[in-house]
This record gives sequence, C-alpha cells and structure tokens, in this order.
Amino acid sequence: MAVIGKIRKHSGFLVAIIGISILGFVIQDMSRNSNSIPPFAVVNGKDIRYEDYQTRVDELTERYQQAQGTDIPLTAEDREQIGVMAWQQLLNEIILESSYGKLGITVSIEEMNDMYYGTFISPYIRNMFTDPATGVFNSQQVVNIIQNFDQLSPEDKKTLNNIEKVVKSERQREKYLTLLYKSYYVPSEFAKAIAGKQMDSRTSEYVMLNYAGMDDPAVDESDYKKFYDKNKYMFLQQEETRTIDFVAFNVIPTAADMENIERTVEEYYEELKSKPAAEVQDFVNSVSPVRFDSIYKKRSDIYPGWDSALFSSTPGTTFAPKRMRTSYQMARLLDVQMRPDSLHAEHILIAYQGTGNNNVTRTKDEAKHLADSLLSVVRRLNSQQAFTSIASQYSDDPSVEQNGGDLGWMPEGTFIKAFNDAMLKGAAGSYTVVETPYGYHVIYVAGKTSPVKKVLAALVSVPIEASNETDKAVYAEASKFNAECKSVGMMDSLAGKYGQFKRSAPGTSIMASSLSGLQQAREIVRWAYDKQTKAGSMAPQIFSIDNDVYVVAALKEISKKGYMPLEQAKQMPAVTYAVVRDKKAELLKDKLDKYVDGAANLYSVYQKIYAEDSTSVSYDTAYQLTFNSRIYGQGSMEDNVIGSVFGLRPMTISKAIKGFNGVYLVNVLSSEKSNPEGVIYPVKMQMEQGFQQGLQQNAGSALQKLADIEDNRRFYY
Repeated sequence: MAVIGKIRKHSGFLVAIIGISILGFVIQDMSRNSNSIPPFAVVNGKDIRYEDYQTRVDELTERYQQAQGTDIPLTAEDREQIGVMAWQQLLNEIILESSYGKLGITVSIEEMNDMYYGTFISPYIRNMFTDPATGVFNSQQVVNIIQNFDQLSPEDKKTLNNIEKVVKSERQREKYLTLLYKSYYVPSEFAKAIAGKQMDSRTSEYVMLNYAGMDDPAVDESDYKKFYDKNKYMFLQQEETRTIDFVAFNVIPTAADMENIERTVEEYYEELKSKPAAEVQDFVNSVSPVRFDSIYKKRSDIYPGWDSALFSSTPGTTFAPKRMRTSYQMARLLDVQMRPDSLHAEHILIAYQGTGNNNVTRTKDEAKHLADSLLSVVRRLNSQQAFTSIASQYSDDPSVEQNGGDLGWMPEGTFIKAFNDAMLKGAAGSYTVVETPYGYHVIYVAGKTSPVKKVLAALVSVPIEASNETDKAVYAEASKFNAECKSVGMMDSLAGKYGQFKRSAPGTSIMASSLSGLQQAREIVRWAYDKQTKAGSMAPQIFSIDNDVYVVAALKEISKKGYMPLEQAKQMPAVTYAVVRDKKAELLKDKLDKYVDGAANLYSVYQKIYAEDSTSVSYDTAYQLTFNSRIYGQGSMEDNVIGSVFGLRPMTISKAIKGFNGVYLVNVLSSEKSNPEGVIYPVKMQMEQGFQQGLQQNAGSALQKLADIEDNRRFYY
C-alpha cells in the first residue's frame, strides 16, 4: 500500500514528539552501591534495560534521519539529543502510566475508533490522511487500512502500532492534564483585586544614586554570610555536581605546516587545470577528502561559496584556490545543462543471480527476457492500476509492498546513474527498460518538473590541519605540563608559563558531555565522577578531544546535593557582584537619608546632591506606572522600587530604596483608581491560562520528585 509509505515518511518523529511533549522531565541522577554493573535504570521498581534504551535510540535515530534526510549525517549534538529523548520517553512511559493507572485514566476501543475515523479525529491522523491539494480528510482510507491490517507487512504493522501508541498516549495525556486543570479556580473577587492592580496607575518622581558612580567598597566574610543567609534558596542544588578545571592544548598548524599545505594546494591546482575532463573524477577522489559528486546541481544546492563563480562561467573553467574556514578549495566546471529539478518514477525491478538478492534464482538472460515482456505489457495496457498490479506481482524491490512500485518525486540525480539517465532521456508518460547493479528496471516516467540550469563541477578540498610532527609536539607539551602540575592550585600560574589559560566548568552534571566550550568531553566527565577520583585530583592521563585538542584536567571540587557551602558560593562571580552591590546600597542609603532631613521637596534633595557630585545622581519622573510594570525610570528593571511606589502615600518622600541599578528616593505625585468590573472575566481567563501553561511545564518535575528513580546511565556511556 503506497499510503503506508507516505504515513511512515510523514510520521517521522511522532514517537519522539510524544516523548518530549508529555511533560518534559528534568532528570535527576541517583547512584546504586554495588560491586557489579547495576541495571541501566530502575524507575518505581521497574528495570529499564540498556537493550531497551538502545532500541529506542535506534528507532528515534531512524525517524530523525527520515525527517532530516538520510544524506545528512548526524552530528554529535544530534546523537546526544536523541539519547536524551530516548531516556525521557522511557521515563515518561513508566511514570505516567503509573499515574494513569492510579487515576483510572484509560482509552477505550470506542475512543480509539472515534479518533481514527469518527467525530473527534486525532490531529496526527488528520494530518496524515488529509489531501494537501484539497485539504479534505479521507476517513475511508483510514478504515481501509485498519480493516486490512492482517494483510500488512510486519514493518507496516509496526508503523501503525507506533502511531496507535502516540494517539492513545496523547489522549491519556489530555485527560490527565484536564483533570489537573479543573482543580484550579479563580474567584471573581480575587480576579477583581488582581485587575485593580493591573489597571490602577501612579506617577512618581525620583532621585537615584547610581552604583556605577562609586568605587567598589571592601567586603568581608560577614557581608558574604549576610547575603548567603538572606538568599539561601539560590544555592540549593538538586543534584550532585563537579567543578572541573582544565587546560586545553589546541593542535594548530604551524607556519611550516601552512607552507606545506599551500605548496600542496598549488600542485593540486596545476594538476586540476591540466587534467583531461575524463580523468578529473579519479584525480579528485585520489587527493581530496571530499569525493567527486557526479550529480548536476542547481544554484541553491551548489557547494557553499561557489555558486556565483560556477553559474556564470563556461565548461572547462578552473577556479583558483580560496581559503575557507577549515580548508583550501578549488573547483573546475565540467558541464552545464538544463535539467529537471525533480523526477517522478515508478518501476518494476527484475533481479537475477549476482545482484545481491539471495531469493532470486533466475539468470541474467531470463531476467532480461522477463523485463522486456513486462515492458510490452505495460506499454500496451498503459494504465496506472495495471502497472501497480504488475509491480506488486513481479517486482523484486522489497519496498513494492508499501509503494506498489511508485518511488514518488525525487530530486534529479539521486537515483542510481543508469536509472537517472533513463528517466532524463524518456518523455513524461513513457516506458523503458534499463539495467543497473540491482537488475533490470521496467520504468514508467510518471513526471518531470520544468528544466532549470544545473552544473557539474569538481571540487578539490585540502584540509588545513596540523602535521603529525606538530601533533606530536603539542602532545609532548601537554604531557610535560601534566607532569609539572602537581595540584589544582598550580594550574592557573603554570598555564600562563605555557602560554595557555586555565578554564573552569562549575556545576558539571554527571551526564554532561561538554565543558565550557570544549565539545565531546564525555571521557573527562566520566573520570571526574569515578568513585576513585577525589576532589583536588589531577587526571593521570591526557585526554584527546576531536583529534585536535589535548586536555589536562583536574577535579577541583565536588558539590553535594543540597545547599552549596558558603565557601563555594563566594567563588561565584555573580555572588561577589551582588555582595558588592548590596554594600554599595547600604552606603548610598545612609547618604540619601541624610539629604532628606529638612528637605522641602525631592527636587531640592537632587539639587543638594548635584552640587556636590553631578556624575552619579539623576532626577526624573516615571509616568503611569501600574503594579505589573517592570521598567522604572530610564529603562531599568526595578521591581523593588515599583512595589514601594504602590505602598507610599502621595506627596510623601520615601526612605531610601535599594534598587538593581542604584538607590532611590521616590515621591508619588498622583494616583489614579480604575473600575475593574469590565475586565474581571478576561483576567480570570488569563490567570487560568497561565496556570495551564505552568502546569504543562512543571507537572513533570513534580511527578519525578515523587518517583523513585535510580539512574545508572553513567556506567554505560
């Protein structure tokens, strides 16, 4: 059934979507004391095996590549994201299924049927079975597939089972969240009070002394302790973390390396210019890591940086090398043609012995005879239905069960060359036979797009990379540094001696894979979390990252779950900044309060201060403030000041108020009351919607805190 292939293509990342959209857990690691390797994870007493996790990773990887295109390689970040998705899916399935069971949330067969072809169609099903040309949902197509489920291939059954799982899970999630939504109610009087705060306005004048106008005062232990005690919530750690210090020795080409690279580039350029066109492909493949691409490319698909040159030149033109980010590149234009952008092909594959299909026993001559016979039949019948029927009966292409021989629209050039050339030569609506390494293909040229200008070009790339000698020299330098560095405390000064600098990665979690700009650092993290590694330890080995960085690492400290110690908090730059700011605020508040004594009005206070110091004081008026305002005065975020404005009597100079950017004196000039009766309902709706949004974001974290999760992934990768 061709429609199944369409479903598989468009379903793409469905299972991944449901894994992420359900509630979005923040994973917390828990360790198990055991002498042997523990299970991959245990959630509420149920084991998650590594095999189950890897199977899920493989499924998501396949779907991701279907969605992105199999020709686009997965990056390290893609693989890491897929791993997180697989983990979240498995957690969600166990934790949420447990919650659904306790609450009696089920989805009946009648509900499932209704979501497939009834009144309340699942958005996923509607999207898959809606004709994009007409926008009409085809419920009969859904019915036909369900009724013929037993006749589907195992792969198609698996696809439909995955879709059923998504549809059912989404309905359970919808019921669960609706149940939680209904627990929230906003009384009208409460909404009226909130509306009043949103609508009542005040206008105030202010004098502000800016922190930036004074030197940093000295702070001591008591200042840090005061800030720490007052803001202790800021230092609560939900999981144990590590602070890893490291020095990275980058393997960078030397001047001698660059001379050799540039010499090689010139040699290749001269060869590329002189080679006969027939020998260019072999030359490119022999010297360039980027292999020759025989596909004719339109302007938007050409190699980055080469479109203008290649599309404005004649065949035979060779383009001088130019330096890219990580390589030198040169190009030669081989051909220019007007070719279709896409081709729509249908085919019947007749394989024979030696083409890789072990189930086929026919000889090559027998295959050719059968292909020619089928070509005569399909030409005579000239019917889409007949072609599909014959393909289903005779084709050796395994995908025929899903697509009936219809390969759909594909970019020109992506078919195997002989097949692609046959499609180009044949007119739309014609039939032909062509041989490829897979056998003989009876082809129906179902359609072609209008021709566009395309070019065939050869690209030679010469990587800009260090030589083996340079690599060995950098490794030797890193090794020498590692031997000299006896403690974490030595890293900073010793790094300067080597012309390097020490980097730090505080708050590194157990499943982190990168460190402060250093990608693919998983091995360093694993070492830091090894139970044999103690705080203050230097790593005995040199870590090689991406083959171009050598890293010397040290475990500076271990931060246990719970409140961060004061000594550790003091090392955070943001904490020091806040403590200094608070100290400035205390000094400036005392200063402002003295100026207020005996002042007739706020402007006279400003004049007194301005006469002594005109650089750090400002006077202005903030108009039409509401309690919900966030910006005060000259574009500053000043929640404390705005709150104070609404707690003051009009025409009364306030006490000094500590703000984010400075210390303020304010005076309320006017106050306007509103009539909130007409907006009570919108405010209620706004508050309820805000609750619903917060619920979707935070319910998962709440459920996780209630769950018993033993996360042992670190033992496996």
